Amino acid sequence: MRVLLATGLWAVSTAVLACERNEYGVFEDIACAAEAVENARKEMESVLDNLAARLDPEVREALEKAQAAWSDYREAAVQFVYAQEGGSSGRLVVANDTERAIRARTEELKQWQPQ
Repeated sequence: MRVLLATGLWAVSTAVLACERNEYGVFEDIACAAEAVENARKEMESVLDNLAARLDPEVREALEKAQAAWSDYREAAVQFVYAQEGGSSGRLVVANDTERAIRARTEELKQWQPQ
């Protein structure tokens, strides 16, 4: 909530600023970045579920192993990035980087969906 001075009286604005990316394509607000990560994760999970449902059990198991390895890699990458940046700016860098990586992984997974 923002407080504005209007004609000598305090007025409260309940307007919520929309989450927007800056000129570099990233969010500058941690809440916006976190929301973007959550949305990206939901989309990736949907694509994974859809793909897994169409695969033979043996191939599905290979997909699950590949996804687990990707997740382990992402966690290690996040730890590295945060160790370099730290603090609130580090959390923002990690969130933006994580969202970008999840979206890239989602696009990779989409390539494997049957047409």
